[in-house]
Amino acid sequence: MRTIPIVDAFYLTEIPLPSIEPVKIIYPDGRVVISPDLSSRQTQTHASYINACTGLNLSAPQVRDLLERMSLRTELSPGDADALNVSIPPTRPDILHECDIMEDAAIAYGYNRLPDIFPATSTVAQPLAVNKLSDIIRHEWAYAGWVEVLPLILVSHLSPPPFSPGAGASLTSFPASPS
Repeated sequence: MRTIPIVDAFYLTEIPLPSIEPVKIIYPDGRVVISPDLSSRQTQTHASYINACTGLNLSAPQVRDLLERMSLRTELSPGDADALNVSIPPTRPDILHECDIMEDAAIAYGYNRLPDIFPATSTVAQPLAVNKLSDIIRHEWAYAGWVEVLPLILVSHLSPPPFSPGAGASLTSFPASPS
């Protein structure tokens, strides 16, 4: 869970510095964890990947400078001229993959300054039939005055449907309008 370290790391920017007390968590299996863990996570990215995605032709030191602007501590890899070692602080849970680091480099470079390049591949996109039908039904229900209160994106595939007999609720337990 990364929420506590994020909140704690933001408090560390206040002056005077507040103190954060560590907590020792002992799990039933005997595992011991000291929380919050405010250490940075290490990962690696490549200048060639960032150049391929953005259409730029930057050297590894230039990419390092862009990432430093985005508060990502970055060092050139001693063994590979193309690789960069990136330190991701606990305040950046949005950085999960190399593409997230590439996005930060593009933001630091400036989206409006990126070259306009026509994609090398072409695709033809269209919605699936089931999505088209869902949209039609959703619009018709909205026109009839119904309100979508539980989008299926919020329902687990493992749980029963909200108004099935196993869910413990029925349509009669929810009034149509407040009285």
